[in-house]
Amino acid sequence: SIHSRYLMLKYLAKNRRKSAPELSNLLEEHAEKIKEWEEKIDEVNGELRKVRKELNSFEGNAARIYYKAISEIVPERYWPTKGREYFPPPDPFNAMISFGNSIVRGVVFRMVLAAGLDPTLGFLHLIRSGRRALVLDLAEQFLVPISHLATLKLTTSLQMDKDDWVYLPRGKVYLTDTGRRKIFEEITKILERKVLYRGKKKEIRYVILGEARKIAKFLRGKIKEYKPFIPMW
Repeated sequence: SIHSRYLMLKYLAKNRRKSAPELSNLLEEHAEKIKEWEEKIDEVNGELRKVRKELNSFEGNAARIYYKAISEIVPERYWPTKGREYFPPPDPFNAMISFGNSIVRGVVFRMVLAAGLDPTLGFLHLIRSGRRALVLDLAEQFLVPISHLATLKLTTSLQMDKDDWVYLPRGKVYLTDTGRRKIFEEITKILERKVLYRGKKKEIRYVILGEARKIAKFLRGKIKEYKPFIPMW
């Protein structure tokens, strides 16, 4: 989500305030640019198709600013392209983000089922056969603070080695078993962290379940609106 990207850049800037003040200021500037796109959301109204199109546009612009900002802190050996590319991932960083995102979406899928929801019926992502639209919607809250955080930690601390990925024909990068294991273990650590959620300390994995249940309450008319909770450190 746009807000999670804003929070991540604020977090990264804060951690570099003393060690790298110029970089910290740059991250802060990009965070504020993202905030401007977030503020435009309140101006959106109309039919669902129009709203979805405008929100996707805002999200795309915020994402470009976000990736430009974090490209300043990720070593070039992991991310020579300095852009977000999916099919196929052309470098280790993109491969790590994609793999991490798939782990998070898997957790969200299980929590959506546990909350008694249909994973295919979403709001922002288009509904089509076989697509887990609701999972994609809910996962947006957690991709940055879980998958991205894990990837940034592993790359900025140089914990990923050349043995953790291989280059395949046509420019595709494939993570090896050791590479995938490192990401999985880092994400597991994050999922086990406890944050204050609705007055109680809960592991992130159970926060995801709580959010799925909150959506269920909203759909059943038990609460008037759904306000997303985004964990950030």
